[in-house]
Amino acid sequence: MSAYARVLTLQPTHAEAALYLGILQAQQDEDVAAEGSYKKALAAQPDFTEAQYHLALLYKKAQKLPPALDLLKQVVERQPKNADARYNLGVIYVGIKLYRPAVTEFEAAIAVRPDFREAYYSLGVCYEFYISDIPKALEYYRTFLALGGSDSRVQQLIEQSKRR
Repeated sequence: MSAYARVLTLQPTHAEAALYLGILQAQQDEDVAAEGSYKKALAAQPDFTEAQYHLALLYKKAQKLPPALDLLKQVVERQPKNADARYNLGVIYVGIKLYRPAVTEFEAAIAVRPDFREAYYSLGVCYEFYISDIPKALEYYRTFLALGGSDSRVQQLIEQSKRR
């Protein structure tokens, strides 16, 4: 952290140093400092997608969903094959109760990364609880389990569906 801080002392607009300092601060739960570092990176380089992504994750963690949504939309617009950004955008959509767009983002994450276990689970949850399509939920849950996922409630649901 001190090396990045030193770089920023010498070059206050060094976007990469601000980003990496922010990442380290976030890892140490110094969220206010991390937010400041990410914003500093974006002030130096407004279209710095990686800084936008990390700031969005910080906002997501703090349940500041509207700014997280805006940032993740920008990231996905510039990097449509960023599976993690698409997944997190889906999570934000669930958080603001927009389930169909969430499904779209989870499916897009899987299209990029077919082994994205958490995206399959999240699709199962969307279909089970919010869209009320149990067969579709079971399909995604089965893939989640086949990819090594573990959830006893899901396993019970699948076992119950076999008995019907």
